[in-house]
Amino acid sequence: MMVIFGIGAGLPLVVVGSVSRRFFATSKGNLLRLGVHGKYLLGGLMVALGLFILVGWDKSLEAYLVDVSPPWLTELTTRF
Repeated sequence: MMVIFGIGAGLPLVVVGSVSRRFFATSKGNLLRLGVHGKYLLGGLMVALGLFILVGWDKSLEAYLVDVSPPWLTELTTRF
């Protein structure tokens, strides 16, 4: 019984691994270009977030988002 479970659990992992390896090998150049642009985008986002925090706009944004969020979501996120 454990052999069947092992084959059933391992076979999808082997298939996904081989398919993803082929995908990443064929699209390596595109992923590298995307990574270069993504670094600049994330860097700009970090600078913008830092300025938001320094100016204090993060508290205003947080208060607005809590006001417009449904009560169940606020309860869920503040429960613990």
